[in-house]
Amino acid sequence: MESPVHLATYKALGFTPTPLPYSEVYQATKTGVVDGFEDVSVSVRSQKNYEVAKYVVISGHLTAAPVFIMSVNAWNKLNEEEQGWMMEVGIVAQEATKVTYQAETAKTMEFMKEQGLIITEIDIVKAKELVQPVVDEFCAKSKYVKEVVDYFNDYRAKIGR
Repeated sequence: MESPVHLATYKALGFTPTPLPYSEVYQATKTGVVDGFEDVSVSVRSQKNYEVAKYVVISGHLTAAPVFIMSVNAWNKLNEEEQGWMMEVGIVAQEATKVTYQAETAKTMEFMKEQGLIITEIDIVKAKELVQPVVDEFCAKSKYVKEVVDYFNDYRAKIGR
């Protein structure tokens, strides 16, 4: 993605990021324009990107913890009861997504092994050390980024990650 946060993160990890539209990932990988791509395993299967990849690296940097986002204007148009409904629905959706995502990820990993992909995991502790300056930089630039980071840190603490 052509996102300053993503680009800075991958640079901190030692990669040379090359943003391109998702629709071009398959062909760019197939022709060697890029050496790899970021994606969640379920999408790798559904988009058939496993056909052009040889390796899968499990980084753990994406989680199935969707953030419910609504503009202040839209939120303020809701009465207190409706806001409560939205909060409840967001929590239910988050839990359902987490369960489904975990189950589908496990199935997809087995599928990729069957396709002959080599699966490895990165050193999460080392990756966090390398990326922490990026997190600190973007949190210092925006209180909203810091709120999201704090939210996910709290979430990870609750699930033991």
